[in-house]
Amino acid sequence: MSESLQAFLDQGTFFEGKLSFQSAIRIDGHFRGEAQADGTLVVGEGGLVEADLSVAVLIVHGTVIGDAVAKERVHVAATGRVAGSLASPRVRIDEGAQIEARVQMGEVGAKLPGVVPADDAPPAADASGE
Repeated sequence: MSESLQAFLDQGTFFEGKLSFQSAIRIDGHFRGEAQADGTLVVGEGGLVEADLSVAVLIVHGTVIGDAVAKERVHVAATGRVAGSLASPRVRIDEGAQIEARVQMGEVGAKLPGVVPADDAPPAADASGE
């Protein structure tokens, strides 16, 4: 991480609200809310983030629950856990990471031709033929 650390939320701390930052922050505590940034968000091994995220870079060593969009890249380390959704041009998931998320790689917001998002798909036909 080449950016200088702008803020640090240590273990044992809890913050609820909206975060905005330009450089980089690291969360080893508990954050709930929303984060929008042109910088890097690092979730440390002890960190728990329950939030909707829109950042340049997301690095996960702890737990992220929510929807995350990273304009540049996402890295989920071996100790990382993600539940929700990830969208980024580049996604790296290390062996051992736990992912229960919808993952979109490529241009954020772009739709693949002929692919209907699961939320927009028509209901499945009844197998009984009725």
